[in-house]
Amino acid sequence: AINLFKELKRHKFDIIHANSGIIPCILVYNGLNVAEIEKQIDSKIFRKHKNSENKIIVGTIGRYNFQKAYDVLVNAVEKVIAVNTNVLFHFIGTGEEENKIKAIVTEKKLDKNIIYTGYTSEIFKYLAGFDIFVLTSRYEGIPYVLLEAMYLEIPIVCTRVGGIDNILKNYENAIITEPDSPDETSKAILKLISDDDLRNNIFIKIWNYFDKKVLANATSIIVLSDAMKIVVERKMKAYSVYSEKKVVVIHNWADGNFIKPLDKSENNFLKQNDFCEKFIVQYSGNIGASYDLEVIIETANLAKNENDIIFLFIGDGVKKNKLEKMSQNYNLSNVLFLPYQHKSELPNSLTAPSISIVTYESYLEGLLMPSKLYTTLAAGIPVVGLCSDDSEVARIINKARCGFIIDNNDADKLFKDIISLRSDIQLQNEYGNNARAYFDSNFTLDIAVQKYYNVINSKL
Repeated sequence: AINLFKELKRHKFDIIHANSGIIPCILVYNGLNVAEIEKQIDSKIFRKHKNSENKIIVGTIGRYNFQKAYDVLVNAVEKVIAVNTNVLFHFIGTGEEENKIKAIVTEKKLDKNIIYTGYTSEIFKYLAGFDIFVLTSRYEGIPYVLLEAMYLEIPIVCTRVGGIDNILKNYENAIITEPDSPDETSKAILKLISDDDLRNNIFIKIWNYFDKKVLANATSIIVLSDAMKIVVERKMKAYSVYSEKKVVVIHNWADGNFIKPLDKSENNFLKQNDFCEKFIVQYSGNIGASYDLEVIIETANLAKNENDIIFLFIGDGVKKNKLEKMSQNYNLSNVLFLPYQHKSELPNSLTAPSISIVTYESYLEGLLMPSKLYTTLAAGIPVVGLCSDDSEVARIINKARCGFIIDNNDADKLFKDIISLRSDIQLQNEYGNNARAYFDSNFTLDIAVQKYYNVINSKL
């Protein structure tokens, strides 16, 4: 027998025991379609509703019926509005008691305080806009909508019924009230509205709840770098769910047949852009806020008299305008910006530079692994890592002997290393060959697939 919450499991056990049956009872919690939630969420859709931009949004989702106790919620709404008129309630659903509930709302003169949305298959677009989620059910199992609100890190007010106590703890990751109590429900809503620390604390505890559950129950955990492994294992120890050898490192990969070394004389990207005689220092990818890219402009300023060196940015992102303004302020003619290249052009654009730059902010160490490192290695291009000396990227570059590291945004050192490498063709070739060799030994698709297979096969 499969059961969705602990009380049901105990109840079934009692029935089975009374009838002298021997059927194992297994507890399996409801699960979520996280991909669908992520596809739909857009909190702005609800914020477009009348005068709701500066309101506190308290919402509920469910059928209008005896179970969901909308009558209790309407009484709670009345009490909340009597204290705080800056609250807007949103009821989503339909059902046999819908007209009855709306009549009560009108009788209590609360129509301007409640917005109605009928049945919708895209509830997450609205749910993500709630500041507080409330559920006043008289009875439940473990409702999906509660799990969905938890996933979206929305503070929750709900009743102590069914299996809710299995997943929520009062004043830890929700405020739990007794059923049929509009007084308790209204006080809980007002408490969350007025207490920023409590609301934020619930955010954190909801996240930690899911985090701990996933880490504790996963058979294996795959991460993208050794630094990530350290971060995850540290969290597991903090949650007291650490298990030796549970975390496995499998790096991302690149298509080494698609991106591979290409002689400069055969490179169409260089020919089309008249770059054949240039020494190119290139950054290709997201020009995002989490990347140390200003040092490239500072270095270009130091190199403004080196006529054969150009600094090329390919891509787009929130930091692009800032870099363009820096370049204009320095009056630099050796800095160029090109848009993202079509996928069919990548075998040429990624093999065009003399040096390829890989970077990320040091505070993100162990939280991400830049994918452009793998394509750069596949392209057989010397690599400059704009990162800390003890970072994962630095360890790979040093181990592969395929480039150099610039720590602390040191533009002077970057300029000197570029000049040194430009004058040493043998070292350029050595770095490039080493890059591709290290890629072939560590980061091909075949290697990654085999590692995933080994992890899965070991658990069968």
